[in-house]
Amino acid sequence: MAGAENRPHMPPDLSGAEIPTCQSCGARGSGAYCSACGERFLTADDLSFSHFLVHDLAHELFHWDGKIGRTLRSLVTKPGDYAARFVKGQRTPYLNPLRLYLVVFILQAFIGAIGTPQLTLTERAERYDPTGFTSHLASERGLATRQSPHSETAATDAHWIAELGTLLIAFLVSAVQMLLLRRFHRRYIEHLTLCLTVVTFSMLVMIAGCVITLAMGLGQVTQGADAVRQNAAAIVLPVYWFFAVKRFYSTTAGASLLYAAGITLANFAIALAINLAIIAILVEAA
Repeated sequence: MAGAENRPHMPPDLSGAEIPTCQSCGARGSGAYCSACGERFLTADDLSFSHFLVHDLAHELFHWDGKIGRTLRSLVTKPGDYAARFVKGQRTPYLNPLRLYLVVFILQAFIGAIGTPQLTLTERAERYDPTGFTSHLASERGLATRQSPHSETAATDAHWIAELGTLLIAFLVSAVQMLLLRRFHRRYIEHLTLCLTVVTFSMLVMIAGCVITLAMGLGQVTQGADAVRQNAAAIVLPVYWFFAVKRFYSTTAGASLLYAAGITLANFAIALAINLAIIAILVEAA
């Protein structure tokens, strides 16, 4: 048509097209991703079972370049690196340390309860209290060492209360870190981030020990095997702390050794104090 080439270019009419709305921030846009927050718009295929099996499940389990693989690889092979990168602001490639800590804690608590012989309060006091205070308290209360319906309930309560008590350890140890390493002028959250990664690694060692002892015992864990599992984590902990401190704070080998020793001792002391408090409370309530 004459003069058509001189008409200004008009955008296509999108009045009939559905403009997606972001379910995260509410912004309207087009394309595969929200231009405001980066959320990906879902399609019908995203909610299909075949997509879940072929893409989502396979991606999370086997795609080691993803967040899970990258986080675990850094956590296991480079102590302190994951925490150092996270506090510097490299957060998108990694899982949140607190979230990972909570997930691993819950997993360890449940796996640790499978097949493990329940200890009476007296047995727990003898095993976890080198001071003998709670053992003496239990004997004064006349608690039997043999299992009974009441003692089984108390043993189960003691297990789960003790597991919940361990949640406090990382937060308290981080306060000790802040005191020991105050010359680095780090905020408490930075110390806590490192501590969470160290404790998470320790729990992963315990989970591996649980799985191995369960497999060798055909679903049952003897007290001896349980002790080996617990001690393995205790042996690994100071070594891991050494490398984590060295990398996170950029300290010398000698300084890292001293700091790691101090933090490890504080870790054991805090864990012992929490165990004693829990056992004493349960004995008094029995």
